[in-house]
Amino acid sequence: VRSHCAYPCQCTNRDPVCEPGVPHTRDGCGCCPVCARQDGDPCDGIAVCDQRKGLVCQYDDYYSAAGVCRADYRKHVRDLLFLYSTPSAVPTNLPLHELADR
Repeated sequence: VRSHCAYPCQCTNRDPVCEPGVPHTRDGCGCCPVCARQDGDPCDGIAVCDQRKGLVCQYDDYYSAAGVCRADYRKHVRDLLFLYSTPSAVPTNLPLHELADR
C-alpha cells in the first residue's frame, strides 16, 4: 500500500463531502481525509472501509488489488461464540437465524 502513497502528502485543501452518516477518515496512506467506504463499496489499500461499523476490505484472493467492504466475519463469529458460551444470554424463544442477526 505504502508504495502507492506520495510523500509528502498531496491532499486537496477541502474536506470531502460525505453522505449523511458517513464519517471522514484518513486514506490508507494516513494522509488525506476521505469518506469512509461503506458496506458493498469497492476498497483497496488507499480507499478504506468504515472501521467504526466493523467493515473491512475483503479481497477475492491474495493477488487481488481491490476488494469490497464487508462486515468483519471474525467479529461476528466471536460474538456468536460468546453468545453461545453464556447460556443465560441465549433467548430460547428466537429461531437460530434471528440470533445471528442480533
